[in-house]
Amino acid sequence: PENRVLKQLERCALEYGCYNAQNVFFNRWEGAVAVSPSCNAQCRGCISLQPDEFPPSPQERFHFVPTVDEIVEVGLHHLQGPESIYSFGQGCEGEPLLQGERIAESIRRIRAETDQGSLHINTNASLPDQVRRVVEAGIDSMRVSLNSVVAERYEAYYQPKRYRYQQLLESIRIARSNGVYVSLNLLMMPGWNDAPEEVEALLEMLEAEDVNMIQLRTLNIDPDLYTRFVPAPEGPALGVARLLDLLREERPRVFLGNHSPAVRRGQVPSHLSRTSQARTEPEEHNFG
Repeated sequence: PENRVLKQLERCALEYGCYNAQNVFFNRWEGAVAVSPSCNAQCRGCISLQPDEFPPSPQERFHFVPTVDEIVEVGLHHLQGPESIYSFGQGCEGEPLLQGERIAESIRRIRAETDQGSLHINTNASLPDQVRRVVEAGIDSMRVSLNSVVAERYEAYYQPKRYRYQQLLESIRIARSNGVYVSLNLLMMPGWNDAPEEVEALLEMLEAEDVNMIQLRTLNIDPDLYTRFVPAPEGPALGVARLLDLLREERPRVFLGNHSPAVRRGQVPSHLSRTSQARTEPEEHNFG
């Protein structure tokens, strides 16, 4: 009862309706753990901290750094449940990689006691050295959030501090080269992500980087506010349905979904793998 992680999760479950927090108390599926009150980005649509001149955030950023003992205690209990995922990086916190060594030590401690369940991190992937640290400790999967694969639009929304879009790509390569299951958490804004320029850039990125999955999320922000800060692509949008069709046609091995699966490193369940034959001829994208 004195574990501060549990006290924070109680607030998130009851006050914010966070499913991942609720799952800790139900002892099932993806369960949350928040570790970092600080962040190295200033996302325009941050849900836990906003400047005074902006609309208020729907959640309050939590204010402490939990001990490794607190993290491990909750994790060991949660991982006993069915299809369990212990998930670092939650809406009530900043960037978990700023506590990379604490996460890595927690992972080592947990894996010294159990091989059950999946260990996962939601992150902006801004710190490749810290990604390597948690990968070497034993993380199973990583979800990388981004609004765009065009650096100018990514940085206009995330306002990164002491990192750039290229660090995100480096982190993905580190994770994938070590067998970590990597998802993109693509924050969708119709008119932006489904514009031909963005679609082409996304297809090229997926060709270059060995991403396993794309999770599609509606970016819950006022479109007029988004327009003020993020440069709009030129030309008419294709529509989200056409974007999804193109992803399935052109990148059939990238799984499309909307939540993080319970996977172990290097072990991808068959239902999460697309088995379509790879293209052997040069691609000609039809954006019509």
